[in-house]
Order: sequence, then structure tokens, then C-alpha cells
Amino acid sequence: MKHGDITKIAIKAGCSTSALSDIINRRRTPSRRLAARLEKETGINRLAWLYPDEHPNPMLHPLKNADNG
Repeated sequence: MKHGDITKIAIKAGCSTSALSDIINRRRTPSRRLAARLEKETGINRLAWLYPDEHPNPMLHPLKNADNG
């Protein structure tokens, strides 16, 4: 995803670009309210923002583990 796309989504969802980047890189989880706004802006179900291990989210980067680095 391009930085400009992240910026546009962040502005529309009412969060900072750095906050959305942290969410996409799985360094933080959005609040329920932000997850709802991200759902509205991206069409990706809010549960996929809140619980990406149970509900796949194509925008999030996969987690790295000890086996694959």
C-alpha cells in the first residue's frame, strides 16, 4: 500500500498517518470506534481490524514469528 493511500484513509477515518501505519504493521490495535471508522472507509469489517488473527484483513502485514523471521 502506498503512503498516500494510508494518509487518505487516516484523514477520512480521523486518525494520524502514524497511528494507521502502526495498525497496518500490527504494532497496535485500533479502538472499537476507530475500527468502525476504518470499516466505513475501507469496506473491511471492523472485526478484521480488531481481531486480525481470527478475521483476516488484507491491509495488515503478517506477523513475523521465530520460524520465518
